[in-house]
Amino acid sequence: ARTKAKDFEDEAVLAGALRLLFRSAKHAEVIFGEKHARQRLHREELPKGYLDVAAALRDVFQQQVEQGHESRSFGKAMLDRCTSWRAAFKEDASSRDAELAKLVQECGLEVVSDS
Repeated sequence: ARTKAKDFEDEAVLAGALRLLFRSAKHAEVIFGEKHARQRLHREELPKGYLDVAAALRDVFQQQVEQGHESRSFGKAMLDRCTSWRAAFKEDASSRDAELAKLVQECGLEVVSDS
C-alpha cells in the first residue's frame, strides 16, 4: 500500500519517513537519537528526535500558510518533500548530510557537535 498525502497529516508517519530517509546520515545519532539505523521500528519505538523534527516541520508549515506562502495541505507538502529527498538521495547519496543540515537549520534545532 502506497503512502498517500493524507497519511502524512499524522506526524508519526512523517517521523517514520524522516527516519527512513535520514537514519544513515552521518549525524543521525546526534540529531535524532538514532541507535538502531539498520532495524525497522514500530511508530512507538521511533527516537524522539524524529517526532520533534516532524512537529517542527508542522510549525514551519503553519507559519508559511499564515504568511500566504503555502496553499497545499500539510500532508501533501510533506509527501512532496519526502519524495523529492528520496529522488535526490537515490541520485547522490552524499547529499543526505547536506540536506539534513538544511533541515536542522530550518527547524531551528540545536545540535551538539563532538568536534
